[in-house]
Amino acid sequence: MRITNLGGATAILEHRGKRMLFDPWLDDGIFHGSWFHWPPVQAQIGDLGRFDYIYISHIHEDHCSAGTIRHINRDAEIIIMDRQPNFVANFLRSHDFNFAKVHLVPPRKGLQLADGLFVDMIEADPTNEMASLIDSSIVIRWGDHVVFNANDCQPHEDGLRYLQATYPRIDLALLPYSGGSGYPSCYVNLTDAEKAAERERILKQRIAGFVANVKRIEPAFVMAFADQYVVGGSRAHLNRYVSHGAAPDVVRPQMAEAGLQDRLLLLNSGQSFDLASQSFR
Repeated sequence: MRITNLGGATAILEHRGKRMLFDPWLDDGIFHGSWFHWPPVQAQIGDLGRFDYIYISHIHEDHCSAGTIRHINRDAEIIIMDRQPNFVANFLRSHDFNFAKVHLVPPRKGLQLADGLFVDMIEADPTNEMASLIDSSIVIRWGDHVVFNANDCQPHEDGLRYLQATYPRIDLALLPYSGGSGYPSCYVNLTDAEKAAERERILKQRIAGFVANVKRIEPAFVMAFADQYVVGGSRAHLNRYVSHGAAPDVVRPQMAEAGLQDRLLLLNSGQSFDLASQSFR
């Protein structure tokens, strides 16, 4: 099995000739021209060939971009969580993205998609009303490998207990290490000093949570995932106070302090890691 990082929450998982794309976003200038990949993405969707499966975690444009999805082969099978209302399913219909099949995967029950390929879902933290309404995380058991992709979903206690009990051995975890909130950067009732202090507090808290989740899940390898962007254009000044690191290696010092540095995968855009041979390309 091989994972290829593209940028943000977009990556390709490959196993035995089959390819699964996570959260399609490769076109810059989403959210009304304000979000751009950083570091710059080293791929275009039209150059990546065909896909067998597309997992879409939720409706936010950095995970579900119409400008990227329109270039994906329509015989790919879509994987989304079974829920009501289902914003992703509605989005696909409203854009006339008529893919070969849409798999609605029930959370904590899962679905066998093919011989050797089983996918399961874990819902977002129920105490976070917005995330709980729209988001999802996925567990993929493909052959002898288990991959957990939390994307934007901060793991929560009940979900972690289910994950540990059902999937005690995880080969690769893709875990959030930051977030894309407009707080504190867009809040006019805070001074610049207060925004800077809040930025550092939130980033420190999120990185500590990332390390704690690695300790809890104990994956063989882990990637800091799903938050690689900058604000561009007339709003670029907001980057000073956006509560995320410039790149995923912001977690490296805390991972080293916890003795977990050997589990950390830091992949550039377009770089791959083979789980079996533990080699990069």
